[in-house]
Amino acid sequence: MFNNYKCMTTTTRSHQIEKNGQTVDRFRLVFIMDRQLDLNPDDYKLFMKNASEKLGIYDIVDKATLEVGRGFFGAKGEYWYADGEKLFEVADCIPSTEKEEERKRIVNSSSIGSTQGAERYFLEEAMVGSRSNTIIRYALFIKDEGFDYDDAEEKLFDFNDKLPEPLSKREIQGTILKTLKRNYNGNE
Repeated sequence: MFNNYKCMTTTTRSHQIEKNGQTVDRFRLVFIMDRQLDLNPDDYKLFMKNASEKLGIYDIVDKATLEVGRGFFGAKGEYWYADGEKLFEVADCIPSTEKEEERKRIVNSSSIGSTQGAERYFLEEAMVGSRSNTIIRYALFIKDEGFDYDDAEEKLFDFNDKLPEPLSKREIQGTILKTLKRNYNGNE
């Protein structure tokens, strides 16, 4: 999902260990940001909340990790590095700034505000970047999540309709669905 970013995913010390009655995968995501920040503890917590919402992962994040006082120690485990070129742009996540207010206004005035998870991440990416490329990445993500072609096609049109400036149906059919179909047929 984040392969276009310079980032790293690592397993945590509690990865696949029973905790509160659950044994689940637990990961830490580390992104390279486009600038250094110096935030007080309250602003840091709001920044982390905004960043996790922007990335579409807020609902699955351990909320205690959003606090500045949480120490993060390395763990023996697995590490994955994304070889993308994109740095995480933080301007619209910094609390009490014009950029943050603008991002919230755009998100809340579109269908994105009620969207969560990976779909929200891809919608926000499509708003600030190349819509076609982002929609293709979302389509391939849907395929990798196990959806059949017909369901993926329906999800793509629903996704596109949520964008403030959606692509034309013709453009989706002429480019994105052709790419998706090739992937389903194994002709990547």
